Amino acid sequence: MKTGRIFWGVLFVAIGILLLLERTGILYVEWGWIWKFWPLILVVWGAVILLGNKQPGRTIVLVLLALGVALFVLGIFNFGWAWHSHDWQADAAGEYDQELSQPYDSTVHRASFTFESGAGTFVLEDTTSQLIDASTRSNFGHYICEAEKTEDSQHVTLQLAGNKQRWWGGRMNNHVRIRLNSAPLWDMRFEVGASSMDVDLSRYAVERLVLATGASSVNLTLGDRANETRVSVKTGVSSLRVHIPDASGCEIRAEAPLSSKDFRGFTKIHSGVYQTENFDSASKKIYIDVHAGVSSLSVKRVGV
Repeated sequence: MKTGRIFWGVLFVAIGILLLLERTGILYVEWGWIWKFWPLILVVWGAVILLGNKQPGRTIVLVLLALGVALFVLGIFNFGWAWHSHDWQADAAGEYDQELSQPYDSTVHRASFTFESGAGTFVLEDTTSQLIDASTRSNFGHYICEAEKTEDSQHVTLQLAGNKQRWWGGRMNNHVRIRLNSAPLWDMRFEVGASSMDVDLSRYAVERLVLATGASSVNLTLGDRANETRVSVKTGVSSLRVHIPDASGCEIRAEAPLSSKDFRGFTKIHSGVYQTENFDSASKKIYIDVHAGVSSLSVKRVGV
């Protein structure tokens, strides 16, 4: 049997069986977890090339490759379009608008923010006198904003509520605009699916930032209000553009062998590590740790 027939046959059979099992509730797959292992496809593909026409090893590897591609294709679709709720009522146009906020306690000087959503467009570029103000518009879910206070800090979470189901058709609309208070020292975390993100933190003192995204386009601007800022990015097939203050020392650690990199103004120290020439002498420092798949990475220094 021709190897092409083996690959395509197993691929379509695997996709059909997986969809059928999950749609009937027999099987539940956490697609976000599957997505992390997409490089295994390259490993199996390489094994196919090395084996040449040797049988039956080549047939076995082709079957594994087809199964891997099936999981990868479904993982992209489900991870990127992963939230659909049946527990809310939309307006006549099928869209749901919300204005959410939590008050700020000026007696505390530290705060944390966690944002969880699926696919969509997300913007953080302005400040507020509240702890958080958020405007949302979505046609497949509603958001919940919760806050709690400990002795010395406030913690706020904004997340899309509902059951994890697929979004199979129609026009998806999920826009969120976020405004945070600029007074406290922030610890921020964003966990989103396939998305477009514009996050301007130049007016915030950010001690720690975590970005975990699917196939996304991310535009991130950092400021110099914190003495030390640590950024951790985990992404799949994405475009990541980061702007940092020119006066801040910056170190990049990038584990992204399949990604294009534009780190102008940085010197390569050793494999995967880059630093600005003022890294040792700068009073403000930024550490960026990137784990990426097939992505475009850009870090640029700009005047403040």
